[in-house]
Amino acid sequence: MPHARPGWLDARRLARPLGGHVNALHSELCDAGARRTVAVTAGAVGYNAAALVPGEPRLTVLDTPDAARVADVLAGDLEATALVVAVPPGVDRRGIDAVTAAVQRALRADGIDPRSRTVAVVPPGQPAPDALTVIEGPPDVHDVWTAFTPYSLVPGGIAGADVRMLLGNAEQSYDADDPANHALVLGALLAAAESVTITDTLGVEDVLVELIRTLARSGGGLRRAGDRLTIDVDDGEADVRIGGNPTGRLHLFQRAVAVAGYLRGTDPTAPEEPPTEVPPLAFRDGDVDVHAAGLPAGVTTVAGALAALLDSRPGPVALHAHLDRESDASAAVLRGELARRARRPVTFTWAPGRPPPGGLAVQLVGDVLQDGPAPPGPGPDGLRLHLRDRLTGLVTLARAVQEL
Repeated sequence: MPHARPGWLDARRLARPLGGHVNALHSELCDAGARRTVAVTAGAVGYNAAALVPGEPRLTVLDTPDAARVADVLAGDLEATALVVAVPPGVDRRGIDAVTAAVQRALRADGIDPRSRTVAVVPPGQPAPDALTVIEGPPDVHDVWTAFTPYSLVPGGIAGADVRMLLGNAEQSYDADDPANHALVLGALLAAAESVTITDTLGVEDVLVELIRTLARSGGGLRRAGDRLTIDVDDGEADVRIGGNPTGRLHLFQRAVAVAGYLRGTDPTAPEEPPTEVPPLAFRDGDVDVHAAGLPAGVTTVAGALAALLDSRPGPVALHAHLDRESDASAAVLRGELARRARRPVTFTWAPGRPPPGGLAVQLVGDVLQDGPAPPGPGPDGLRLHLRDRLTGLVTLARAVQEL
């Protein structure tokens, strides 16, 4: 089956000449005082960049126009900041443009020429921000499949990673001519499995989730427990332990997921169309705007809306947060209590990762930058909670869960 977006297949080979160029840019920016790299991007590109250099404190991924998250990043040391703007093909770039403008304004206000600190990666023919240099990325690659393209490699390289070493590590992850080809074995397991449990996911967990979910677009839950990552797919069960370096793991799983897609007769590289519709505003409960359709008459609280929708929509719940992973980290804690009280499976994901389809989608959003787009909605049957004040809004939601 031909791939809709085949650019990932030759990504490593085409990226080899990039190593020396990125290393030179890194040295130039370091000489100018840049010791921190802020990567402005969208979709799973940020996950890929972070996975290629796990635990790298010099790389900060800014993949959302969430106002609180942007403010947190801009509160850092701007004099020591380099900006990488990675615009992968097919994304709504309004969020990237709004965040880029905000960072460049902050640099200018701090007395720094933003052009001298900016590196851009864009598809051929696409507009780029004013930058020290503009690097072209392939036009035929999508989202999580950008791992070994300039969209993901350049942010890591500007932060100090050796791009040539990253690509070399990926190439050593398996031997395509080996009869015991691990990508083929793992791909066959993924194609047949209903529940995939992966251990030793340190550093690459978010990317593995997004990759394997391209096989589970009609459903699929996610459960985390320590270093074990369990993802529901379709039929059967597999328990996989992976080792090696992070780039080797990503390379292996890209190949394995492609094999699994072939065996299933699907194309995991094709873009999908997630729900975008925002339900109508039903009411406001304190500092929370509640968007939902079909609520019973008289429901005026977050607790009442959540209870009514749970009663009317059997099946799993997907809790999805377009918030700041750091300052709003308590949102993730709600998953366990909601699962216990609702007596059904509940998944939790941070944007820009995608929640699994099916069941009830509960979306948490905050204010975004003035020029940034509002997050896509959870679909007409979902519940959207706009936390106009993060702290009090999360408290209101926690109390609503406790009242179930």
